[in-house]
Amino acid sequence: MPTQIDRTVPPTGGSPERGVTATTFAVLRRHRGAVAGATVRVVTLCGLVAS
Repeated sequence: MPTQIDRTVPPTGGSPERGVTATTFAVLRRHRGAVAGATVRVVTLCGLVAS
């Protein structure tokens, strides 16, 4: 079995890669409507179950 070579190129920019937290919040901002809708559905269902 031939050895596998990692061909990923390191970033060439001066700044380090974006962190997990920054990436997570960027995705949440981009999909704000979907997140808000899911939150409303979960809170509604929890309210129905609790009553």
